[in-house]
Amino acid sequence: MKKMIFFVFIAYISVLLSAQPQTSADILYEQQKKQMESLMNNQTQAQQNILSNAEKYFKEQVEKYELEYQKRMEEHNKKVKEAWGKFITFSTKEWGSFSQDYKTYSRVSFDEEKGGFIEVKTIVTKEEGKKVAQENIKKQMNAILEEKDDYTGKPILEGDVEKSQAEKGILNPTVSQQSDGKMIYTVKVPLVDDYAKRNAQKYKSLIQGIAKVLQLPAELVIAVVHTESSFNPRAQSASGAFGLMQLIPKYGAADGYYYVHKEKKLLTQEELFDPSVNIKYGSAYLKAISSLYFPAISNEVKKEYLVIASYNMGPTAIKTLFKNVDINSVSSEYVYNYIKTNAAKETQDYIEKVIKRKDGYSGFFK
Repeated sequence: MKKMIFFVFIAYISVLLSAQPQTSADILYEQQKKQMESLMNNQTQAQQNILSNAEKYFKEQVEKYELEYQKRMEEHNKKVKEAWGKFITFSTKEWGSFSQDYKTYSRVSFDEEKGGFIEVKTIVTKEEGKKVAQENIKKQMNAILEEKDDYTGKPILEGDVEKSQAEKGILNPTVSQQSDGKMIYTVKVPLVDDYAKRNAQKYKSLIQGIAKVLQLPAELVIAVVHTESSFNPRAQSASGAFGLMQLIPKYGAADGYYYVHKEKKLLTQEELFDPSVNIKYGSAYLKAISSLYFPAISNEVKKEYLVIASYNMGPTAIKTLFKNVDINSVSSEYVYNYIKTNAAKETQDYIEKVIKRKDGYSGFFK
């Protein structure tokens, strides 16, 4: 009975206390609490709005860029065809450049499989003849020999060609006649034998520094550079990829930039022709693929195979390719052979080249 009375008493006291009017301090506390909750909700909404607006702005920039790029390429192709009667294209391992009037162009091949060379062609009328052709070729040859690398500040082709051979070629160009009577004069000069090794050395410290910051194997980065462009800083593909690591502004370049800065930015063609910019964000894209698409893969060899294949074919496509494979339960050889058997033919060849070159650069950074 006493216990019962005690509990009733406690309950009575509780009711009395709860029924007491709030003090000014209590009211102030509740007001401040509500204000803080409201502020936090507003901040969350503001952050969401910022992210939404940033994404919208990026998409607008992409659309604007693509329209401008398409227009620029259409104008370029039109001028090429007007001058030469056909389209002239370049591979990613060739640096192509036209004179202002489009009647002279140069092709610098960095592809060691085909042999490196500089080729300059000019088209002239019979009346203009050899003298004008030689002047055109000399002007174009000097322009490419003097063009500077944005990273080193030195000529891109410094040490890659014997100037005496270039001068000799200008004096003795080969000539052919078109059906319309115009004459095409050509000079072709080989690059020095060790140009590929020289160019790898040129970007060695840059690659090593970036790879160290991103915790990537420097051998992997340089193998990708070698495979993508053969160290051609002016590399440009038909799909709109630019520079040493062949970055498309709205894809690999934007993803690499986002990985570093946590915001998206549309890098320009000119920016991506700068080796320091290109290698920084190309390497960051490699790291992003590894961290964001394959974080659960415990074996580093398997993960590297997936990253290399993704760099070429796209990470979403590679994840889809392996959707029915428990990657962690199979061997690294299985992953490699699965890519070599089931990926796109280009990707099959690509992973083989990158792995072979990565092994070839073993000890290069020591």
